[in-house]
Amino acid sequence: MLNSTEDSTDQGVCNAFWNATNASEREPGNLNKYIFIVTVCITGLVCVIGLSGNILSFVVFLREKKKPSTSLILQALAVSDFCILLNTLVEFSIPFIYPYTGYAGIYFRAFQTFSIYTYPLHYIFITTSTWLLVLLSIHRFIAVCKPMSKYKFEIKNTKVQVIGVYLFAVAFNAPKFFDVQCVGITYCTTTTDDMCYKTILNNDLAFKLSYRIVLTNVFMYIAPITIISVLNGNLILTLKRSGENLSFWGKRKAGRDSINAILIIVVVIFMICTTPIFLSQIIMTFGEHFPKSVMEGYLYFLPILFLLVALNAAVNFFVYALVGVRFRTILRELFCGPPTGTALNPNIGKNIRTPFNPSLSLESRSSASTGPLIKDAKQGTGPDSGQPASDEPQLSSSSRSVATTVSYTL
Repeated sequence: MLNSTEDSTDQGVCNAFWNATNASEREPGNLNKYIFIVTVCITGLVCVIGLSGNILSFVVFLREKKKPSTSLILQALAVSDFCILLNTLVEFSIPFIYPYTGYAGIYFRAFQTFSIYTYPLHYIFITTSTWLLVLLSIHRFIAVCKPMSKYKFEIKNTKVQVIGVYLFAVAFNAPKFFDVQCVGITYCTTTTDDMCYKTILNNDLAFKLSYRIVLTNVFMYIAPITIISVLNGNLILTLKRSGENLSFWGKRKAGRDSINAILIIVVVIFMICTTPIFLSQIIMTFGEHFPKSVMEGYLYFLPILFLLVALNAAVNFFVYALVGVRFRTILRELFCGPPTGTALNPNIGKNIRTPFNPSLSLESRSSASTGPLIKDAKQGTGPDSGQPASDEPQLSSSSRSVATTVSYTL
């Protein structure tokens, strides 16, 4: 998916750098400098920022003590994205320091040995993130488009689903540990000193056709992209149709909309970053049928793919922070502490009043039945008064400590 692949049983590619003609006898090329700028400088910086962002995202979602299903899936997504960025840094960014600068030679030599294991791991992490996004899309589709469904978003069920995604990713990509023979960075041509990332895979035609071409493209690209597109397309249409009908939900509607907006933005970014990678897989699969000039140009496109993978895994934190109201609240409390005179409470920002709220907890309903909490009759407000209800509930003096809560994520 992310590298120039050759089917061969020859082990020479990994040792080609050491056994080939001395670099001083080769013509200088432009690819090493280009790869250094894109893969080491830009992609490396994206990875470092993304690693920090995913750690913060995980901590913020972890502080949601009730751990709703959406929050749990986003925690798992932060973990898999963290692994993608770490693997990208280890396998693509750091090794390419040496070809252009001559530094980090010890790491470069070590990389030629352990990269045979990090190569399959990269696919495992990407598969995990992709199908976690599919799982999140399914949850939001059922919650918004099928609200009367018998399916229950219980944490126990969501945990099983998340674990199932991780196990599927490992099982599906396990054959890659046996398929890959050698991974390394070597000279791209016989004339210049330009170096590129290459792999040597088993030369088995049946395995190539069934697993590398059909199954990999279907389960890593075609199926998830199709499912995500259909579900989120229906989600957008449903939200557009029901926008006016749900306007009375006030703050709760805003909370729900922030969740849906986060999902839609993350999906759009995923589609933008994944589509070129899918196209590159096709080029790689049928590379021998393309003109030599096309494959030489592909070497310049390859670092862009590394960057797209890193961006897709790093940008989610900024989406959460810009769109997620609840996320910003917890993040602010994480660094600045709770507001003066209040304790850190997972229900901060949830004390709202709505004309009709079937999601109230049993405890809140019991508290509400002890006496008149909201003086709609006296104030002339409420759903039957003809006047809009205030954003803040008017509590009686005997019940000011009782708050009606609604649980939502972010």
